[in-house]
Amino acid sequence: MRGSAAHQIVTPVTLKNGIGAYDRDRLAQNVAQVGKAFGLTRIPELAEIYDDRFLPPREERLPLN
Repeated sequence: MRGSAAHQIVTPVTLKNGIGAYDRDRLAQNVAQVGKAFGLTRIPELAEIYDDRFLPPREERLPLN
């Protein structure tokens, strides 16, 4: 479990921005790829997929080292 967390949860992004943070451009690319793969007639907006308003402050989401 620790090994999995060290490589899949604790990443450079989570160390910098906290757990739950995302890269807006990367998420948009992923959504577009999934939409294309499933033949969606409309690609959802990021706000329809992810909402970070309920996340605690960044300082409370930083992984423990």
